[in-house]
Amino acid sequence: MLDKYSGNSFNIGFYINDRVFTADSIIDFQLLLGFNNIPYGKVSLIINSDPDFKIDTGDYGYILFVGTDITTLDTSELSIYIINSALNSVSGKQTEFKIEFKFGTPKSLEPISYAYTGNSLDAIKESFTHNAYQCINILNENNMADTNDNMVWKYISDNMESRATEIISHTIRQNDYVFWYFDENYASYAISSFQLSQEMGSRYAMIYNKNALSSTSASTYTDTNSGIKIWLYPNESRENLLGSKLKELYPNLVFSTISNGSVNVGNCKGDCFSNVMKSLGDNTQETLRTQMNISKNSTYGDVKLIQNYPSNTHKLYSLSPDIRERILATYGKVLYVSLYNSLGPEIGSLINVLTYKPNSLVEMPTIDPIYTDQYIVAEKAILQGRYLKSGLLNVPNRDETSDYIIKIKLISNHINDSGLEATLNVFKTIDIDNYSKAVL
Repeated sequence: MLDKYSGNSFNIGFYINDRVFTADSIIDFQLLLGFNNIPYGKVSLIINSDPDFKIDTGDYGYILFVGTDITTLDTSELSIYIINSALNSVSGKQTEFKIEFKFGTPKSLEPISYAYTGNSLDAIKESFTHNAYQCINILNENNMADTNDNMVWKYISDNMESRATEIISHTIRQNDYVFWYFDENYASYAISSFQLSQEMGSRYAMIYNKNALSSTSASTYTDTNSGIKIWLYPNESRENLLGSKLKELYPNLVFSTISNGSVNVGNCKGDCFSNVMKSLGDNTQETLRTQMNISKNSTYGDVKLIQNYPSNTHKLYSLSPDIRERILATYGKVLYVSLYNSLGPEIGSLINVLTYKPNSLVEMPTIDPIYTDQYIVAEKAILQGRYLKSGLLNVPNRDETSDYIIKIKLISNHINDSGLEATLNVFKTIDIDNYSKAVL
């Protein structure tokens, strides 16, 4: 796939039904990547002087990433499946097709029935393997402890994505959030976790620079002092979502069991859910209640019934989706940044971001101690250059077909107060005058 670490611009092409579509025939391109889903995109393709050419729902093709300093790699992992196609307009001899697509092949989309015995991470790898895709367990490659949820995983006519999504929803590691994603380094799928991202350390950094869009190449550098990869971003937006996640942080759970032929029902609130989290090495539930001024027994959202655990599943199978939602909800500090002609860090990676107080940018930039932090890359959207001429991305003299903006969603844990100090320590090792003005 594209060498995202180069500073050079890149381009995107399509190969569908024996026809190559280059930049000048591609408009309104969008590609979305994130946790626990197969990449999805949409694009409009211009057809010239060929009224018989068609693109139908169910067709297959390839998406091609072409950089100025690389050759196109094997496209087998970048095949796409057309999930929706519409003839949008006809103007003279020109036809426009609007298509929606997902990464996939006939084999990857084929429903399969089988059973697999093992832990959840092995079951996810097996799920991809059954549909002719490679899936790498990066946790194992880095000697991280495996999950202890050995059981029989049964699939009845499910496709690769639905199986992997269902398995990951029941996957828990102690004090960690596990996910699968499309890995741009391997042009394939991988399994990773937030804890692994933290342990891999400070490889990446970002810093605001209003001139990041001033050249035709991406504002991406490797610092000679530290070896850290740095991206400059020209704009950002910020959110605090913790207060909107009450039903994930304090779920309204009711347990139902059968004892001596009688049904027993009980709520799981206060110490109950805190003790479940403590059993997984997470002691922050009570701290979080204090920070948010939430009473000990308060719960939120609709009642969710947790029934007896099936005998062939791991102990926390029924609770694991709620545990995972709670962990993810604590990452409520959100920063959206945009890069220009550079794909940026991969999904799930840790990145140190130095931000400034917005009202200090005109005169002397002052570091923002709240949003300067360590973040996890949660989502990426690759958008064609026409978005560079709209809204906050109003950048003149840009090519609407060959230039790309990459919008990245970064999330950070509200409970962890060490991110500011860790990020400042990283930037103290960087020759920051080469990239932006700051006072450390």
